[in-house]
Amino acid sequence: MFIRHKKRDNNTTAIQIVANSRQKGKVVQKILRHVGIARNEQELESLDQLAHCIQITMELEEQLSLFSAEELIDMVLKAREKQKQQKEQQALQVTIQTHKEERRITLGIHQAYGKVYEQLNFHHVLQHTSQATQDALRHIVKARLATPTSKRGAVSLLANDFGVHLDLQQVYRMMDRIDEKVIEEIQTCAYQMTHSLLPGKATVVFYDCTTLYFESFESDELKQNGFSKDGKHNQAQVLLALLVSDQGLPIGYAVFPGSTFEGHTLVPVLEKIQARYQLQEVVLVADSGLLNTTNCQELEAKGYNYVLGARLRNLPQELQNTILNPDNYHTITPQETKEDIQSIGDFTHKDHRLIVNHSAKRARKDAHEREKNIEKLQKRLAKNKSTKTFLGNSGYKKFLDLSRPSVVKVNEERVAAEARWDGLCGIMTNIKDQEAQGLLSHYRGLWQIEACFRVQKHDLKIRPIFHWTPQRIKAHIAICFMAFTAQSYLRYRLRQQFESFSVEQIKESLKRVQASILREQASNRCFAVPSHLNEVACKIYHLLGISRTSTPCEITEEIQEYAAKAG
Repeated sequence: MFIRHKKRDNNTTAIQIVANSRQKGKVVQKILRHVGIARNEQELESLDQLAHCIQITMELEEQLSLFSAEELIDMVLKAREKQKQQKEQQALQVTIQTHKEERRITLGIHQAYGKVYEQLNFHHVLQHTSQATQDALRHIVKARLATPTSKRGAVSLLANDFGVHLDLQQVYRMMDRIDEKVIEEIQTCAYQMTHSLLPGKATVVFYDCTTLYFESFESDELKQNGFSKDGKHNQAQVLLALLVSDQGLPIGYAVFPGSTFEGHTLVPVLEKIQARYQLQEVVLVADSGLLNTTNCQELEAKGYNYVLGARLRNLPQELQNTILNPDNYHTITPQETKEDIQSIGDFTHKDHRLIVNHSAKRARKDAHEREKNIEKLQKRLAKNKSTKTFLGNSGYKKFLDLSRPSVVKVNEERVAAEARWDGLCGIMTNIKDQEAQGLLSHYRGLWQIEACFRVQKHDLKIRPIFHWTPQRIKAHIAICFMAFTAQSYLRYRLRQQFESFSVEQIKESLKRVQASILREQASNRCFAVPSHLNEVACKIYHLLGISRTSTPCEITEEIQEYAAKAG
């Protein structure tokens, strides 16, 4: 940040406070404050002095976030005013050899996601509680974005890396304040964010479910055993249903008991979302697990268009024969495309459209995986031909002839019948006036919601869950949803203005934005030395409008005393 005098054509001078930033590999200057226009030397001197005062104030404001205390701003400004009255601002003169690093504080996560947290209006969801409760929620969400861990681990992380001190019981009390009303407000903030970023474009929404397990074998009205997508069939779980836009931005979610069949969740979730946001003219896209007669009838009764994955092998035999006939397909890719030649068939089933796509690339993949399975099967047959060895493995059993217990062999007819389905994928839809290729494109976008679940499970580590009561479990999921929303918001805006960055890139870049707190041994003076911002962090700060300087500053005694009281 520096002061610039810009000569104008009418013999006047514009005084501006500007800062350098890097955009697309080039250094550009951004005007932070326009101070005024000087018409003579006297005005130039006065405005220049004013600009220096404004610059000092802005730089101080940037450094104040070191201590994560809002009240610190007023105290530092008063201290600077007192210092200006006594003497002019002088450059710091220190000898680095006499200084020792006391601690290092991570700033990037709190500064960037603190800005995002406010832009999403999350700071209002607990507005009827104490400031300490609101602060606890904000810090716990940021801790999950930085390093997901237990609540005890988050409290330790905040104290060691961020200079923020929370009491663990205070965190639990905060979670107890996250009731159903607060959860609805959180989801409303997420939907409003998605709607603002995609005005008039959120016409396709994706729906899917996943399971979240517990480090517990006890069940209650929420934690129940059921089909686990994590392979934890002997552990209690809950079912999480998520609704996102075609850009992967969250719209809403719901939590169900762990034994709930995912096919029974779609209609209740849509009813809640519809009542809350009046979603109507959208296309709902979901996987084949939600394709059943009840869901289709409910969706049509409520006026929804849908694209659902079809289970082709469960269809009537006559329709299967039609699907397996290559003469019923037409090519939808150029003939010179040798990598993946695709063809499509458009059929009718019970007044619905059944669209089937055949992909040469997917067919090669299916054939390769089957050949590997048969190769493993033949190796096992060479070692042991006992029928009992293969009865429990459905993956092997469908290729075997077990009609004669004494002789187990590969059934070549079944292998050939299986090969006929290679490369085929189908969808069922009630949309009759749209091209089949476009509807298939909607269905292929389901990777967006699968990516959302990967972020929640791996990057935000939403499971396993260590809480026991239903209320705390729902509060934990709500906190993770807030972190996921903040992350999705930042990634989308970066992708729109600059380029696409992974969750890991953003997190690691922000965690490297730090400040070293140095103390001079002889005089006991304390200084803060900000770290350098890498390219990704610079883009994030520029996007969010966060100004930052790399100039070290002294931490006065008043600041030290206040920081000690604030913890």
